[in-house]
Parts: sequence; C-alpha cells; structure tokens
Amino acid sequence: MKLYFMSLMFVLLLAGCTQTVEQSSAVDAPTESVIELKQFTFVPNMITIKRGGTVTWTNKDDVLHTVTGGGFDSGDLEKGDEFSQTFTKTGNYIYECNYHPSMVGRIIVK
Repeated sequence: MKLYFMSLMFVLLLAGCTQTVEQSSAVDAPTESVIELKQFTFVPNMITIKRGGTVTWTNKDDVLHTVTGGGFDSGDLEKGDEFSQTFTKTGNYIYECNYHPSMVGRIIVK
C-alpha cells in the first residue's frame, strides 16, 4: 500500500512538472502582413508571420508616430507614410511608438 501511494505521488509530481508546448506551425503563418497606426493604436497589435516575412506599418493618424524596437526603427512617420521590416530570425519582437509609449505591438516570427 505504501508503494502505491509513493508511485501515485511520483506520477502527480511528474504531471506538475510538464510544460505545455505550443503546437501552432509556421506553415499557417503568412509571409506578409500589414499593421495600421490609427487612433493611437497598432491594429492589429499582435501578429504571427513566417521567418523571412515582411511587415508593413501605415500611419493613418494625423500625428507623428514611430515603430521602434526589436532592432528596428522607422523614424518619424507622418500620415500616409509606410515602413516595412523583413524578419529573418525567429522570435518575439516587441515594439512601440516613441511619442506614445502606450502604443505597443508584438511580432511573433516562426
């Protein structure tokens, strides 16, 4: 009986130590995506693309914005301006607007 409880405790301990692995595949991710800067927000504010893919941001607001972070910087974007970035390495890239720090976005490259 004691061996049964020890075995059960071991199994429960192992179950608590396992990690969940994300099963989504890069096959499902696009190679190009567009993000709009409008109403002081990145729309959408999170996307997934394939490695080697390109993201293009377009400023739809009447004020200056930037797309800055993750090793890239658009510089000032006036209304109608675009900025594109190609992502050659997998990973998570967090970016923001230098003028409006509440504007935050994330690119997941698979």
